[in-house]
Amino acid sequence: MNSLSQTPDAIQTEGAKLSDLVNPNMREILGDQNGELLPDMADAFVNMDYGQLYGRTGPDIKNRYIATNSARSAFGGQTAPQSKIAIQASHKSGLNDIEIAESIWQMVLSGGLSAAINGQNTLLEVLEQNKEPQGAP
Repeated sequence: MNSLSQTPDAIQTEGAKLSDLVNPNMREILGDQNGELLPDMADAFVNMDYGQLYGRTGPDIKNRYIATNSARSAFGGQTAPQSKIAIQASHKSGLNDIEIAESIWQMVLSGGLSAAINGQNTLLEVLEQNKEPQGAP
């Protein structure tokens, strides 16, 4: 994990490594989708998300994905595409299906029942796509 005292180049390098670990090809996918209109978007996204935020000193990557899944589910169905990516990255960070489901379900108190159900449905879609449940802790 990086610290706030690292240079911008070091943060970018570490962010790229973390992105490749939990979301392989993220930079290429974003570049292919948005590069014509926003040529620097993919680099900016990877640098900000993985270098400046997920890579910070403090909570480990698993806890950061628990927070991400919780927040996205509280927003309801409007973040389903991004939630799917975060759920897949959560698995790669070491979270199992139950930990992810619980982090989503906890948002029933903050986002409401419908938002939590939408979050669980998004998780189920990812699990159906993967067909390889990650088991219990």
